[in-house]
Amino acid sequence: MNRSRNSQKGIVLVASLLSLLVVSLVVTAMVSTSGSETQMAFNSQSQNQTFQAAESGVDFMLTNTDLIYDARDASTGLSSVQTIDNTTPRLNGEAFSRYMGEGIPLGYSLGEAKTLKFEVEARGYVDDNSTYDDADDEARTELIQGLYRIIFTDG
Repeated sequence: MNRSRNSQKGIVLVASLLSLLVVSLVVTAMVSTSGSETQMAFNSQSQNQTFQAAESGVDFMLTNTDLIYDARDASTGLSSVQTIDNTTPRLNGEAFSRYMGEGIPLGYSLGEAKTLKFEVEARGYVDDNSTYDDADDEARTELIQGLYRIIFTDG
């Protein structure tokens, strides 16, 4: 009887060490997964913020049509860049319009109307130095919206 008792003393130690190893591996995997999920959530939030900033820029330009027409009058065909105010630190937004030329709208006789074609471009980005598309941008979104304006003429 003493003999079987002595041979089982080492089994408890081996089983305890294996259990400790398995628990350590599970905890390590959980910590690693938690860190990855936190980073994914942060990236998703940054992308959402930059999209909203760019969308605000498009909305700003579409509600201030004088700024859009500035592109037609400018020699470069571009309006001045408008900075969009945000309340979030390091989140920047800007928008401008581009004149694309004239055309004839469908459904009108020649000479009665013409179409002015524009693009509104807006950008949202997270950055420390407020410079779009440089090396330290953490996230950025760029939106382009086409826009037509019909102008009626005397013929």
